[in-house]
Amino acid sequence: MLFVLFGIGIMCLPPRSPEIEHNLGVGNGTFGTLVSLGAIGCIFSNLWVGQIAHRLGVRTILIASVTLMYAATATIPHIHTPWIYVLAVIAIGFSWPSYQIGLNQQVLKRQNNTATLLLPKLHGAWSVGALTTVVAAFLLTSKVSLAWHIDVLAALVWSFTIFSIYKLNPVLITASDLADEPIVKTKELFAGMREIRPVIIALLLAISIESSTNDWATLSSHQEIHASNTLSIIPYLSFMVSMIIGRVSIHRLVKFRSERYWIRFGSLLGGLGFGICVLLAKFLSSHSFAAAFSIEVLGFFLGGLGSSFMAGLFMTEASRRSHLSPGMVAAQLGLAVNTIGFVVRLATAWIVQLTSITIGLMLPTALMLCLLFYKTLGNPEVTRD
Repeated sequence: MLFVLFGIGIMCLPPRSPEIEHNLGVGNGTFGTLVSLGAIGCIFSNLWVGQIAHRLGVRTILIASVTLMYAATATIPHIHTPWIYVLAVIAIGFSWPSYQIGLNQQVLKRQNNTATLLLPKLHGAWSVGALTTVVAAFLLTSKVSLAWHIDVLAALVWSFTIFSIYKLNPVLITASDLADEPIVKTKELFAGMREIRPVIIALLLAISIESSTNDWATLSSHQEIHASNTLSIIPYLSFMVSMIIGRVSIHRLVKFRSERYWIRFGSLLGGLGFGICVLLAKFLSSHSFAAAFSIEVLGFFLGGLGSSFMAGLFMTEASRRSHLSPGMVAAQLGLAVNTIGFVVRLATAWIVQLTSITIGLMLPTALMLCLLFYKTLGNPEVTRD
């Protein structure tokens, strides 16, 4: 339930990004830059929260981060000044990795104890929540103001999340559970990245389409295909559906072919499928809206399907390779990916500003295809019951 609620809450803003951009009165490049600045909060969160969780336990981290997250989210519809918006996205950027570190630490410990591939499946639960919030946005955009939608949703999700944390309290990792594990200092955090450097780079490549979709899917449909505010949510909806399909299926798929096989297959399917369809949709937009829009929806579906299980598999791979605790591994991955990912998102934003959203989306397409060169990541053996 925590993963489902997390998906509902953190993904409520992207489907209504055209309205947020309009409120700020900025262009695509500036808006993309403002959104990308949330990485500042992500970086500091990944530097500190793993150590804080070691001292205070998972419960305190979850409560504090979820409260900051939804308080900041609720302010977004009321902001019309870019610099105030930056403060809000930095607060969100700090809180959601904190929450994610706590959740992933809990799951990775359980996964290591049971030798069961849990993380991709629970990421699928997150995608169910994200899909739910996208469907809600599709139904509400033409009927409810941005402020009413986001404020009410943030309050409800926060309340149910706090209740769920309370119910899970008996099994959440406490500070005493981590007492025997050494506290990893910032210097050691960076030094330990050498063990998982290939995984870090691969994870960055793997999530490039996912992060770009969060930033640009709705705007791409609205501006490039000329869909209405309501219809422009459908490609994003398609992306989330395919993410769920991939994430809840991967634990079965690895019983037929290895993790290594599915990583390369996903790269090819997601990269080529997404890139070709987005380009073709733009070409057809001046000839047939129905054809262009259908192909746009298909492109985001294939992009989501190809990248759906990557994060879970690479987090698991990093945990196998590292000598650090699961929480610190999650912090390492988050720190590296958010730092380098900020540069990628910024570059995408200004390619969009100077050319078009379609051309800008070719950067994550190319990055995804680079995963084809990684032939040694993931378990090479088929999983047996």
